[in-house]
Amino acid sequence: MATSAVGPGPFNTDALMGGLSVRYAFGNGLAVFGSAAYTEVMPIIDDLDFPERIVQSEKSTTYEIGASFDRQGVFRENDDLAVKLTYFDTELWDVTSATDLSGGTGLLDEINIEGLEIEASYAMTSGFYVDLNATITDADERTVTGVVQDYGNTPQDGLRLTVGKVFDDTCDLSWEAVFGESITINGDPGAFASGESYDVHNLRLTVAPQGKGAWEDTEFRLGIENLFDEQYTPNLATRSQPGRNFKLTLAKSF
Repeated sequence: MATSAVGPGPFNTDALMGGLSVRYAFGNGLAVFGSAAYTEVMPIIDDLDFPERIVQSEKSTTYEIGASFDRQGVFRENDDLAVKLTYFDTELWDVTSATDLSGGTGLLDEINIEGLEIEASYAMTSGFYVDLNATITDADERTVTGVVQDYGNTPQDGLRLTVGKVFDDTCDLSWEAVFGESITINGDPGAFASGESYDVHNLRLTVAPQGKGAWEDTEFRLGIENLFDEQYTPNLATRSQPGRNFKLTLAKSF
């Protein structure tokens, strides 16, 4: 049972939550999996000043289903290919943690989010490797007045691609490209940002000297982020991202 008071006050509730995940692997590197979860969360502390927001807990269900493939020797001897595809569907209701961002119709009653996640990697014995990650998301919201529209906090669809090569197990040189797809929310640019597409490129060099002595378990990392000094603001960000940025890092494990 939940209790609340007008203005700042206590909120008490009991809830039973849980989840289940299953996975089955075949003998050829292919596997299928799925999961289901139910959660409840208490109102955030900032909402204790709003009694209309703390009369209930926020509830959600999340379902995932997908398949993966991981095997060596697919294209060449001793190469390694891994691919994972996941579909997810999340529903939130009795919403207390979000409000309508599109123009002030007030509190939200329900949020539905679904999407696809893609992960892939390929590596060769020569040291060459490729990593890819992509996310595609679609979401809508229903306000307490019954209006159904795009969810104001929907993220941009994005893709991250890394191509690199490891030399003699001591040097890792890679190029990374980060892409964001343009987005509109209810016909307008994304919340807090222009909603425009962007592509950003990064370079990284990691050197890990081998052998004993002072350099044992030590790594030197040199990176150039936003190589072409792109001016961009991802959706849901409150400010433009940094321009070209040089980073030098020294890391040592003890």
